[in-house]
Amino acid sequence: MMFGELLPTVPGDWIIQGGAVGLLAFVALLVFLGWLVPRGTYRQLERDRDYWRAAALKSIGHTDALLPVAQIGVEVTKALSNSTAPPGAPLAPEVLP
Repeated sequence: MMFGELLPTVPGDWIIQGGAVGLLAFVALLVFLGWLVPRGTYRQLERDRDYWRAAALKSIGHTDALLPVAQIGVEVTKALSNSTAPPGAPLAPEVLP
């Protein structure tokens, strides 16, 4: 995507004819529409993005670490239900392959 496609289509003649007021109005339009963002705000958005990306990756790591513990819980529950079932009752179905 080209930079010119992001800007509103305002003929340059209008800005030039308006002088400083036209230029100020154009910059204000860019700010109000969100196409021109202060550098500090942009940096803060980048920091927030990086923080939440790191938090998501850390969360995925914790989930992967807890998966074997969950599998042990499934096996224990299955074994307990099979050992306490009355004779002739069907065994607990396989939950996970």
